[in-house]
Amino acid sequence: MDEAEPGPDSESSGGGPWQLVSSKKEKRKARRDESLAQPMAAARGARPQARDEASGGDEYRDLQVPKPSLSISNTHSFRNHSVIGHYSQVRNGDVFMDKREACHCKTVPDDGSTSLEWDLNRGFEEFEWRDRLNTKADGLKPVLKWILHKLDNPGEDALKQYPRPNAEAVTFVVQRAVMTRILTAPYPTRESTGGWRLRVCRFQNTIYLCNDKTFGPWRNLTPAQKAKTYRRYGFERYLTSHIQPVDSSSYKYSEAAGYVTVVLTQLVPEQSEESKRTEPSASKARLFVLAAGVDGELDGLESPPRNYVELKTITCYDKHQPEPKEYSQWFLANKLLRAWAQCYPVGIPRIVFGFHGDQGILTSISTFKTHELPGMCGDVWFEATSLNFADDFTKWLEKWIKETDPMREMYEVTFEPNFSSMRRSRMRLCRVEINDDHPSILTQDFVARMMKQ
Repeated sequence: MDEAEPGPDSESSGGGPWQLVSSKKEKRKARRDESLAQPMAAARGARPQARDEASGGDEYRDLQVPKPSLSISNTHSFRNHSVIGHYSQVRNGDVFMDKREACHCKTVPDDGSTSLEWDLNRGFEEFEWRDRLNTKADGLKPVLKWILHKLDNPGEDALKQYPRPNAEAVTFVVQRAVMTRILTAPYPTRESTGGWRLRVCRFQNTIYLCNDKTFGPWRNLTPAQKAKTYRRYGFERYLTSHIQPVDSSSYKYSEAAGYVTVVLTQLVPEQSEESKRTEPSASKARLFVLAAGVDGELDGLESPPRNYVELKTITCYDKHQPEPKEYSQWFLANKLLRAWAQCYPVGIPRIVFGFHGDQGILTSISTFKTHELPGMCGDVWFEATSLNFADDFTKWLEKWIKETDPMREMYEVTFEPNFSSMRRSRMRLCRVEINDDHPSILTQDFVARMMKQ
């Protein structure tokens, strides 16, 4: 379907770059267009018409993702990061409100004192891979369990209390993986090239978002793919193995286990000094409760999240051979963009990369500061594009996601990428009924408890 450019009379989300397909003719055309309907139907094993029936025929919102532009100014930023809680998830999916799975990193891993030539394949044989059929950790379930625990035990530690529902301010509860997808959507990265789908609901003026793991084809990793994937865990074990976590049930021997921090942060518009006096930015800030896995903590530094560190690996060329320009561009456009999108919203200040050869032997370690990445990659991707996009996306959700019974209805947002020069990527929103194929993202005990609140 041809995509029209936004015009002065087109309805938009708060003046942002989104375009709403609003006429009845355009809606009918969008629903008939197999290029849009078929991938969605195939992903859930239903006829294309099923979505139209479930949504009542008029719940589609078809929106365009803006293309990156050098002329876009940075108008938003994530600020006021505050850790409000944490929990540990063990190998069988159970959640505990403590730090048993937290790991401590070597103080300065790239200070020259860390020995290299380490084999990142060590421990692969005994490593346990996540059971994708285990529903204990599906979606927001661990986060919801933490929220209930926090409401019942608000004074058990020095952490701030989870924000209560507010009739005037919308709070977004989201996993870090979802925020990473939103921030990288304008660019062709691993997160965006294949498309993705989110499940969304609005309950007590809080919007909950999680990934839809049923979207797209599922494939099991081959032994060779698992061996390459494991090297990231091998790098984490290498930098944290000098300190054994207390009462750890996995200590990086299980993909399913990990330590999760819960951070309260704001997406705040940048303002001039004059506008700050007449229109405080806090009135426009969007509040986010972000749940993010923490690879390691550095000792002797600032308090969380400033002492958190993100650990990553990448295959590099032989140290005696210069890296081709295409590889360097790929590193900037993919690895560093994704690392920034993961760490910046949470407030993680450091990203440690372990560079290894084709056989998984560690050759070098480098630390990158999260706030410096946009400047390093200024000719490849733009911080302003991602942040303005995140603001427009959340405005759009706030406008179109209505309060529903979370046990009966929810919404689905499908991202359909198109990075060609003539067309744009799209977002599609529709309302669906809760059933066995589309379970609620909230649990019954959570809804019942919040209703009593």
